[in-house]
Amino acid sequence: MEIDEKVSKTAASANAAFYNSENTEKYLEVAPHIKHPSLRNMYNELIGEVYQAASQVGNPRILDIGAGEGSATLPFLQLGGEVTAIDISPNMLEVLRSKCDAYGPHLETICADVFDVLESLKVQNRHFDIAVADSFLHHLPDYIGMIRKLDPLLSENGQFFSFQDPLRFDSVGRFTKAFGNLTYYPWRVFQGDVLGGVRRHMRRRHGADPENLEDNTEYHYFRNGVDQDAIHDQFEELGFDCRVISYFSSQSAIGQRIGEAIGLKCTFAIIARRNERRASS
Repeated sequence: MEIDEKVSKTAASANAAFYNSENTEKYLEVAPHIKHPSLRNMYNELIGEVYQAASQVGNPRILDIGAGEGSATLPFLQLGGEVTAIDISPNMLEVLRSKCDAYGPHLETICADVFDVLESLKVQNRHFDIAVADSFLHHLPDYIGMIRKLDPLLSENGQFFSFQDPLRFDSVGRFTKAFGNLTYYPWRVFQGDVLGGVRRHMRRRHGADPENLEDNTEYHYFRNGVDQDAIHDQFEELGFDCRVISYFSSQSAIGQRIGEAIGLKCTFAIIARRNERRASS
């Protein structure tokens, strides 16, 4: 997947502009993995699994990529990790620092484009035991390129953990898509700007607008979602054992309960661990 650098910069700039204080608050209200207890529980269980594996060899150093308001930063700090949090939005990082204030000595924040930061960290010869991308890969035009740049920064026993990204659209069944649309519209009624929200949803289903700020923040609409298989294969190629965890996620509370109960899948997480045999070779 070759991505023009200008496209990546446009998406990064859109995210920096879009996530002002008002939209940060909206994010906290609607993000499924933050508001639904079942997703929060799964999320925290996976964080615990990743952290426990890393802590076997010392106090883990965590790189939180696209850290946002700190939904991954805080749990890792609470577990005892040392976290470097990157985000391009100063408003998001302000919320993160406020949320994580008690852990100040163990937290470093960097406000910049992720690709620029990864290059800088490589020059500094810094290494991390865990890299986290929480609800972030779908914002990136070139998530495969980011993974390649991240690889040299991960330690000998390094891990990658991502959560809350949409499965590649053509890998999701028709019934799941129809159910997602069915639950979206009733939820949308209670969110304000009903007509605008419905128009955006309908337009994005048929292709996003490259001139639209909001569309550029949700870059997966410009392509076929986020390719979980390509991510898996890239990690395997780099010498990681990679696991894709598929699950259901919806903004609607009722839709979430029903979708989980009938076993639908539309979203995924990744846990990739550097293969010990490859690391020691």
